[in-house]
Amino acid sequence: MRCRRWLAGLAAVALVAAGCESGVDDGPTASTTRPASPRPVSAEQAQVLATTLFRNYDAGSRSLETTVAVDTQKVRLKGWIDYRTHTGYALATGVGFAPQLLRWNLRQVGLTPASTQTADTAPLPMPGVHWQTRSMAPSGSVLDTVLLVIAGLAQDRPENPLLLEQGGALWLGEDEVAGHELMGYAAPPSEKRAEGPVDSDASGLRLWVDKTGLARRVQIRTGEDWATVDLGDADGVSLPRLPGVKR
Repeated sequence: MRCRRWLAGLAAVALVAAGCESGVDDGPTASTTRPASPRPVSAEQAQVLATTLFRNYDAGSRSLETTVAVDTQKVRLKGWIDYRTHTGYALATGVGFAPQLLRWNLRQVGLTPASTQTADTAPLPMPGVHWQTRSMAPSGSVLDTVLLVIAGLAQDRPENPLLLEQGGALWLGEDEVAGHELMGYAAPPSEKRAEGPVDSDASGLRLWVDKTGLARRVQIRTGEDWATVDLGDADGVSLPRLPGVKR
């Protein structure tokens, strides 16, 4: 049976945003992580990377924070992602528009005005109000690309580490973020076997993970820049599977 390389698929989705206009991500989660001396992953490093999406799934819900540059507008998202249901939920704020609540998964995005009493993150539980829902459209939207990649960063089994090696996954070095010692990886740029050296910018997805493989920071290619998503602990948070989405 052919093994699906989910990380490579997400990296390819992120590269779709390279053709969309974006600005510099200089929000509160702007990255200090930069590739130092990228090199092909070792067998041991590939083993860690292969467990990352499974570790996210096993962790269940995570807090999330990012700022996404959409044209000339910077949209700050702060909320939650439930990796058991692939459901995201966040408060969207920015200059020039009223705060909105977003909920999304791998197929759809919903939007509703935020209450004036809403704090600086999405309130829990998710409100049972009318949501304006549309299909996910990453090919024409930087924001949808980021939302789709965030929702897709989990699966219920590890990947094949050998395929990650052969596909051109890269080791980016080490860094410390929010007190965590992290290892950086660039996901394989495609599902095809790499023919020769791979440039670190060829991938649309960078993962900064702890020693157990759990992702703490994710960088998603948006044009010439990168949206930085910080993921944290979210014990006790559970988001429902969105209506109309099958298991």
